[in-house]
Parts: sequence; structure tokens; C-alpha cells
Amino acid sequence: MILPDGKNKKYVDMVSGLYILYVILNPILSFDKSLAISDIKLAITGVSTGSYVSQEDMSRRYILSIENDLKSKIEELGYKPDYIQFYITPDYSTIAKIEVRMKIGTEYDEGKIIDLVLNNFKIDRKDVFVL
Repeated sequence: MILPDGKNKKYVDMVSGLYILYVILNPILSFDKSLAISDIKLAITGVSTGSYVSQEDMSRRYILSIENDLKSKIEELGYKPDYIQFYITPDYSTIAKIEVRMKIGTEYDEGKIIDLVLNNFKIDRKDVFVL
């Protein structure tokens, strides 16, 4: 009722349409990175946002998930890993060493396993141990 009729109506309709579009898309386009980190904490831990999750706990859960992922990739090669251990730096920034222990009495190609690890993680060859 308050919009003008006549020549300016199409311009007012266009501007009001753009404003409505802006209001709808603004929350999506202004994605807050701190919000994303809290959502990741929530997804990893499965606890409510009111709970405190330490960086150490998040790192442990992340390391456990990539250990399980590496174990399944080694099993896809046809080998039987017994234990996989990731050693990380004290500041949780990089992987310092990866140790893969194979089940006793099983045959495996150490080179293929090391190549698999090197293709999936940015780590020096000297820091990968297959036992």
C-alpha cells in the first residue's frame, strides 16, 4: 500500500527484491570461521556446545580417526596391520613419526606400505617405521 504506482514502481520492486535476497543470503555468505571450528568440535565430540573440549582431546580423536583410516587402507592392500601409532609434536601442529606394526607371522611389502603412508601424509620417509 505504501509503494508508489507509476514509473517508479518497477525500481522500488527491484530494490526491495534485492534487499530481501540480501537478507536471506547474508547468513550463508558471511560464514564465520570461528563458528565452523565450534561446529567441528561438536561433530567430533558429540557433546553440546556448552561443554569445553580441549585441543589435546580433539587432537587425540583426530589422530585416532586417521590411524583407523590408514589401517583400513593397508588392509585394502591385502596386509594385516596390528597396530598403528602416530606421534605428533607437542604443539599438535605436525606429525613427527608414524609407526606401523604388522601382525606377527604375516608377510608384507614394507616398500608398498611406506609408499602408501607417504602418499597420504606429508612426512619424511625417515619418520615412517614398519615393524
